[in-house]
Amino acid sequence: MLPESNLLLLIIIFVPAVALDIRSHRIPNWLSLSGWACGLVLGAWLGGWEGFLEAGSGLLLLLALTLPFFIFGWMGAGDVKLIAAVGAVVGVGLALNVLLGIVLSGLVMSLVVLAWKGELLNAFRRYMVILGVSFIEKRPTYISPPETQTRLVLPYAVPIAAGTLITVILAYT
Repeated sequence: MLPESNLLLLIIIFVPAVALDIRSHRIPNWLSLSGWACGLVLGAWLGGWEGFLEAGSGLLLLLALTLPFFIFGWMGAGDVKLIAAVGAVVGVGLALNVLLGIVLSGLVMSLVVLAWKGELLNAFRRYMVILGVSFIEKRPTYISPPETQTRLVLPYAVPIAAGTLITVILAYT
């Protein structure tokens, strides 16, 4: 079970991360890297060397799994660093479940925003074309979205926080 201190640390990290991401579409390094450090220190404090390794492994696993999304331009660096901080706080044992929760929360949020902006059907059509072209050419193909869809910026700290907290709560109820 995730200790209450770890849950409290997540909330302390998420409140300013969500507020700053909504307001400025940025998650500052001082916040994410503080989450890394606090997660590692808390892991060591509560579990000694094993706790430190659990936290460090969670950090590195989620960093490694999300870094490619930054490299391909699908996610911001602040989002990747915030997810890595989450990995440090929840540890490697819960990291993959939390990442799945974040991905599902991000998907739901994206669909809601696209529907709200009236672009959901256009996005669906574009992805169907991408699938068709990829199938015909027998290799992955990407078609850039039109200008109306590229202007949609999601403050991804929101689904990071929601997906993490929902996953942690569901894991221990």
